[in-house]
Amino acid sequence: MAKSYDEGFVEALMKHLLYHCKIPKVQVERALGAILGLFIAGVLPPTLGDDLKMICAEFPLRKASRDISGCDQSTTSDGKQSTNIDWLLHSEKRDQLLFVELKTADTGFRSTQHQTYLRVIDRIRRGKSASFLLADVVTIAKASRKRAKYAELLNCLDEQYFQCDDARLVYLAPEAMVAAHSGRDDDRVEWLRFQDLRDISPKFPAEWSAIRRHLAHLDSPAQD
Repeated sequence: MAKSYDEGFVEALMKHLLYHCKIPKVQVERALGAILGLFIAGVLPPTLGDDLKMICAEFPLRKASRDISGCDQSTTSDGKQSTNIDWLLHSEKRDQLLFVELKTADTGFRSTQHQTYLRVIDRIRRGKSASFLLADVVTIAKASRKRAKYAELLNCLDEQYFQCDDARLVYLAPEAMVAAHSGRDDDRVEWLRFQDLRDISPKFPAEWSAIRRHLAHLDSPAQD
């Protein structure tokens, strides 16, 4: 009986990527992020919503002046720099934005990035609108040397998603990082382990089953 997908390729790809998680300086998150982006809206736990819609990957958030270190070098240094959310999603039922951040190592938590996200969430909740996010993208685009790419980003952003008055930060991270940070009582932040992702995906279910099984190893790297 023919397989519905190339099991050998998926297995080899995931083993290859997860092996390189153990090698210094290899940027595995980018490769895993590209794969996870195909599935993320449909595999987050149902507690976050059953109707999640992907808005875009690498959504830029304008930094406050005190957040400037470690900025996106495609922008200038006059307050128009950005830090990027791995995935920006929207729940229609809750009318809520989700800032989803991928971490593949338990040492990957960055306090400056975290505080930037929380400031944006607080501003959305206080102002009862996320519309300023679109205006900030326009400001960042004007200062960037990559204007064509920002124009493409703006073309795919639907204004309706930014009329909501609530947002939440979701970390998808190894169990050790989740254990270290999730004890804080903060309704702005949700911590997820890789094993918390759903078993079944509406997209490419057979491939997702293999991918999820390998990702779960990131929760217990000592057992790899």
